[in-house]
Amino acid sequence: MRKHTVFISYSRKDIDAANQLAQDLKKAGLDTWWDISDLKGGDAWVRTIQAALKASKYCVVVLSPDAVESEWVEKEYTYAIGLGLKIIPILYKKCEVPMALANIQYIDFRGKKYERGLQELLIALEEDSRRPQKQELVRSPVNWKMVGAIAGVIGLLIALGTWLMPNAIHLLSNWLSKTPTPSAPPGMVYVPAGEFIMGSNEGESDEQPVHTVYLDAFYIDKYEVTNTQYRKCVEAGACDTPGTITYYDNADYAQHPVSYVNWNDADAYCRWAGKRLPTEAEWEKAARGIDGQVYPWGNTFDGTKLNFADKNTSFDWSDSNWDDGYAATAPGGSYPDGASPYGALDMSGNVWEWVADWHDEGYYSRSPKRNPPGPDSDEYRVLRGGSWAIDLGHARCAFRNWSYPWLRFDDVGFRCARDTE
Repeated sequence: MRKHTVFISYSRKDIDAANQLAQDLKKAGLDTWWDISDLKGGDAWVRTIQAALKASKYCVVVLSPDAVESEWVEKEYTYAIGLGLKIIPILYKKCEVPMALANIQYIDFRGKKYERGLQELLIALEEDSRRPQKQELVRSPVNWKMVGAIAGVIGLLIALGTWLMPNAIHLLSNWLSKTPTPSAPPGMVYVPAGEFIMGSNEGESDEQPVHTVYLDAFYIDKYEVTNTQYRKCVEAGACDTPGTITYYDNADYAQHPVSYVNWNDADAYCRWAGKRLPTEAEWEKAARGIDGQVYPWGNTFDGTKLNFADKNTSFDWSDSNWDDGYAATAPGGSYPDGASPYGALDMSGNVWEWVADWHDEGYYSRSPKRNPPGPDSDEYRVLRGGSWAIDLGHARCAFRNWSYPWLRFDDVGFRCARDTE
């Protein structure tokens, strides 16, 4: 068999994507093997695939939910790993990356990213080919019993990964957040300096593009500001009374988040408390951690971990499948299992939260990579986090809402942040 450069591993349900990739790689001058064009009538296909992998230098794995479920895709990349091939995962559709591939950086090919992803793949193949090659070693005969044992162990790890991967980085972030750090002021949590993934290519246009942002360390309130806390500012003469006092003057709501406050009210309170409103980037990192997870607790929606429009509400979009226990706001911290990677609570649901930034739909395409302050001006201020009156789509960490800064609503409040120095 002639020497192949690239072996494409994919699910048959993704055949169109594999075909396009194979044709584009061949156009770029790369010798490429994939089963549709290279398996001939009468071939013993298992042996042919093994031979093709042995004759290849790279194994490109087309990742999708179907590929993750495919037994043969797993066998191919497991065999390729055993042969010492360079594995290059490409993300064709959003999915949980198998544990055996989780420590390998994938290239994003989703949707409109195909052309950019193809260029990254070609660059990766070209750069690798230019590296000094080690002297080839003579391979010993394959010990198939050992290969079978290793494959069994890898299969066990992959099965474990089905449970672990959705929350692995989330758990790691939580662990890191519990390592010795500067002592946070009372009622606040510490968010360490570093990069995080901001935005979502699966959401609204103003959430795009996904980009990496570096932030200095900061503190953020563990809970949304309550009626009790806000009353102290009013009594001190530094804050205006909420626009409607239905909840504010009701002792039963003392530990519920304050609502009917506008952006100026929120800004005044934070300044009075010796703090400030968080920037939009700070809020998002505090909510989702460094890895771009969808919700504060992970990537799967769970109506027991937030206060949103459930069976207790009567909106057209209310979800009768969930019962969060409240028809409007809930006391702060009622959903401890919904904590963010840094320990902040109610970052999804309960009340929308004012942040410092003006809203600009195209800001992400030109925002600074370090400590973005938000646009200089605009018509609206940004609201984050969703509320008791929203559906699950608005509870995503990346979702951006906005409003005129002088308006007040029954499901809008805020929390404060503070520099570490």
